[in-house]
Amino acid sequence: MANAAGNRDHVTGLLNIFQRKHVDALVKHFSESINAFEDGDWEKCINKAGKFVEAVLKALAVHTNVPVPSAREFKVGQMVIKLGQLTSGQFEDSIRLLIPRNCVFIYDVASNRGSRHDSTDIDANKMDAIAVAQNISWVLAEMVRLSHQGALK
Repeated sequence: MANAAGNRDHVTGLLNIFQRKHVDALVKHFSESINAFEDGDWEKCINKAGKFVEAVLKALAVHTNVPVPSAREFKVGQMVIKLGQLTSGQFEDSIRLLIPRNCVFIYDVASNRGSRHDSTDIDANKMDAIAVAQNISWVLAEMVRLSHQGALK
């Protein structure tokens, strides 16, 4: 139970910085991705990680006053470029570069490698799910770390 309380504290910290709708979305997609990973549902793990990325980038964009296009117009690559163009002294490198670049990797796996592997080869879906689960965990942990330090200014 202490772990659940700790998780609520982290989410509350994120809510001090980011809009509730983005925090709710990224926590939901993170949880669904990790649960799918634990269940061995590699494809669902990877797909939910892609949705996690979109929620994270929208949260970062709103926080940094980067305009967020409509859902149909939202492009991960374009958002990453816009975040990378923020003034270096204005925002932490994690916000401008590290989290967004990590999100590109996750999103590329989700978009390009989801279930395109020949089953007679290595089980790349499992390998991809392992990489995705580790990377979304780092992204969320980095956002929590920064929000608790007050470094997201």
